[in-house]
Amino acid sequence: MGSYSYAQNAPDKRPSVGIVLSGGGAKGFAHIGVLQVLAEKNIPVDMIGGTSIGSYVGGLLAAGYSPCEIEDLAESFDWQTIMSDEIPRDYVIFDERDSYSKYLVELTFDRHYMPQLPGGLIRGQNLEEMLQSHFWNCLTISDFNKLPIPFYCVAADIIKSKAVVLDKGYLPQAIRASIAVPTIFAPVKIDKMLLSDGGCYNNFPTAEMREKGADIVIGVNVGFAIDEIPDASKNMLDIANQILWTNNVEANAESRKLCDILIEPDTRGYSSTSFSSVEELVQIGRNAALAMEKELDSLALLLAVTETDSSPSHNEITKMAIGEYVISGLHNTSPQYFIHNMLLPLDVKISSNDINSGIMRCRGTMNYENISYKIRQIDSVNVLDINVAEKKPISVGVGVGYDTDMKTNFNIGLDVRNLFFKSTKLSADLLISRFPSISLTYLYFPNSKDIHRYTVFPSLGANVSLSMFQLFEYKERQRISEMQFFTFSEKLFFNVIFSRHFAFEVGLRNINGTGHYLVHVGEMPNVVENAVSAYTMLSKDRLNHAAYPTRGDKLNIKASFDVPYFCELPYNLGLSFNYSVVVPLGKKVFMSPAIDVFVNSSDTLWRSGKLYIGGMNGYKDMNSISFAGYGLSEIVTNNTLVVALDFRWHVAKNHHLLFKSNFGIMTDRLFSTDEWQYKAGVGLGYSFDSFIGPLEIIVSNSILERGKPKIWVCLGYKI
Repeated sequence: MGSYSYAQNAPDKRPSVGIVLSGGGAKGFAHIGVLQVLAEKNIPVDMIGGTSIGSYVGGLLAAGYSPCEIEDLAESFDWQTIMSDEIPRDYVIFDERDSYSKYLVELTFDRHYMPQLPGGLIRGQNLEEMLQSHFWNCLTISDFNKLPIPFYCVAADIIKSKAVVLDKGYLPQAIRASIAVPTIFAPVKIDKMLLSDGGCYNNFPTAEMREKGADIVIGVNVGFAIDEIPDASKNMLDIANQILWTNNVEANAESRKLCDILIEPDTRGYSSTSFSSVEELVQIGRNAALAMEKELDSLALLLAVTETDSSPSHNEITKMAIGEYVISGLHNTSPQYFIHNMLLPLDVKISSNDINSGIMRCRGTMNYENISYKIRQIDSVNVLDINVAEKKPISVGVGVGYDTDMKTNFNIGLDVRNLFFKSTKLSADLLISRFPSISLTYLYFPNSKDIHRYTVFPSLGANVSLSMFQLFEYKERQRISEMQFFTFSEKLFFNVIFSRHFAFEVGLRNINGTGHYLVHVGEMPNVVENAVSAYTMLSKDRLNHAAYPTRGDKLNIKASFDVPYFCELPYNLGLSFNYSVVVPLGKKVFMSPAIDVFVNSSDTLWRSGKLYIGGMNGYKDMNSISFAGYGLSEIVTNNTLVVALDFRWHVAKNHHLLFKSNFGIMTDRLFSTDEWQYKAGVGLGYSFDSFIGPLEIIVSNSILERGKPKIWVCLGYKI
């Protein structure tokens, strides 16, 4: 260790103190505890530097946050979301919500059909937005020496294979580069450099602190100890950190020697991903600092011979007015479309959360891969510079799952944007399962400034689909027939999305159905049905999660006029109303009441117009209602009123207990009350949130009729 008895030589000026914080993933939260002890002992900090997580914690201190405020920030954020690129579902635009996050693997391709592999598993968009919020008070400071505490961080230039000291530029971007763990986070391009985690070459930058003139260097090292053998069996982030450490053993040993006071918190038992252990790691840091209390007290006594320095404070800027937008990177979407998704007016004071919400709304259109911004001042006008990376024109998603009714299923989705014309999207959806289907949709989005100024997003579309089903008939709860039924449909429609959560659609649909019996009693002819329908539909979806919503509601109201042709069936006027809502009963228990109403004027409907009730999933592209206690399509009817009341108890991380109950009135003849049937059922289940989607096991039975318990198993998102 070095000597810090400088006051003897310069009694009129105290020695400068520099703090250096190492990388180490979530273990770096121990830095916060060390900083708290230094503050309690009134040890001033004149300069701070760090690598990776050390750059984040050190950057916050440099920006004026107190150590206790830094701990509050670390504890308040959902690190699982921040360490991913996930978009909250209620930010996803309405027409993309059903397909969002249902794929296990997604690949993008350029116009030449070459796959575009990301620079890391995580692009880091949510991380960028967090950093923008945390450093909102100093976004216009480009020289880090002019921060409340002078600051630098270290990143690795992977083009030139060397460490780079960042002490100027855009602070959130510099810190984002310093924590970009290779293969986990995509690297950051700054000027002509492609930057990744500074731990690649310098995980403990104490030499840089000496070069910048610090008289006394206090180093906090949460990297692996010299004699520690890291456990690489936990996860990819730990493996990546071990690789970084292996490349830095000798450099780290030299860096430790340059510290006048070296503090090494004992973080054994914690990993680089222990983001939920902020409080414990902060305490470990405090304990490590207090173990060096004698040295720290001596330093405090030495520094006390000079005048007391006032500690910097966090100059919190809650809102600022943006006077101008400058958007770069747009090729296939217009600036008007982007700005009106942002919903941020000019010359009105806004916060960092307002900008982040606007960026989230733009990302939720699924047109953009990455959106970053900077704020700069020109003649006292705040200019918002937005850089956009549009989504590659071709994307393919693959999902896999299993459920009792559909058996093993594969879902393949293809999106091709701007095919033939700009502002268009071709979507193909292929389902390989017991009930296979294929659907092609072509959409055109009018791209007018006058339209988007009202935050209305219209589209014209055409759809062609082909589906196969197995339809069942029951008598006294015993299956008596099974039909293989094919539908081929064409649809033209006009759709308007407004307020992002609502959609209104009108259209014409032609449907052709053919079927033949596989299992039957007696002579059963083949079925041929044809009908054309004019329909209008109003939909709402504000659920915040597809499988485990904790708030929001869902609504669908549809009216159709159906005209059969080439068959002896009457015209039909159909009305349907479906509504469900999630009601929290505390932090862990959620109630979901729902109502489904289907009413048809005709007493004799074709098979593709009927309503199929039963099972836990139902048919895709058919009128279906799940109903506990009954098997798939065990109830077939023309009219129904079904009410359901479900409960979900989030008992532990990723584990849920389920209770389902439903009651229904069904009839083929709406006004013949003597033909009304009454059905009821209940179910108990368990659900686990796995990486490929929910695993659900539900046991249900009917209440008003005898029947064997139904066991339903599902793995993956419901198709």
